[in-house]
Amino acid sequence: MPEDHSAAVTDPVKWLGSRMDVQQQQQQQQAIRTEASTDPAEDSRQQKIAALIAQLVTTDTPLRRNARSQLAIFRQPAVTPMLAAVRETALAAERERSPTTENVAYNTRLGAMTALSRMLQPITLDQGQATQVAALIGAPDADTRIATADFLMNLENASTIQNVFDAMSALLDKHQGPQESGNLVKNSMGILGTWARVLREDIRAPDDTPIKEQARRELEKRKKKLEENPTGWDQSIGIAKDHLQRTSTQRAAR
Repeated sequence: MPEDHSAAVTDPVKWLGSRMDVQQQQQQQQAIRTEASTDPAEDSRQQKIAALIAQLVTTDTPLRRNARSQLAIFRQPAVTPMLAAVRETALAAERERSPTTENVAYNTRLGAMTALSRMLQPITLDQGQATQVAALIGAPDADTRIATADFLMNLENASTIQNVFDAMSALLDKHQGPQESGNLVKNSMGILGTWARVLREDIRAPDDTPIKEQARRELEKRKKKLEENPTGWDQSIGIAKDHLQRTSTQRAAR
């Protein structure tokens, strides 16, 4: 995978760290409002996670890479704060449109998706998180797209897979042409095809249908739709055909 980059900014770690501090304060205030019990050990863990998220944007390459690996070790507790940081930095980059914020957003999303891809499954995402992550299979940089697709292909939790399935279906419903949406569609075909082949039969949708069968049907439907106007969709159609053929071979061998 190509090496990621950080812009020459004054202090990107401090920039993101300040935003993580605000996030932690909001969580603490929410806990007080809801009279939730406070756990010193949990507070300490969240502080460590926040510090590692801030390190995702450091210009120190070994430290940045280590932060990704350490966040992966935390597994589920790191998911919500990482995705909140991805959302926050993306909004800041869109709002401020400066080299600092754009590069912080890039390194935050790449670091978060890399950490997710390294986490031991099962990992859970609610519908909002699934929608946020699914959109990143169409991210502007290849490294984020690869890490995101790798994470999604390896999901094991049924409700999370269903949430991502619904999010991808919604994205595919409104996709544009190959120039604008080519990467999103191509990666969706790969994820659906992988699910159709490798998911266990006992991972089921709310209607008790195996999600792998749901994924196969969706892949077939999307392939046919692309074939109606195939110009520019060669890769996506080819990926779908390959997965469907391999799925058919598996079914015949049972």
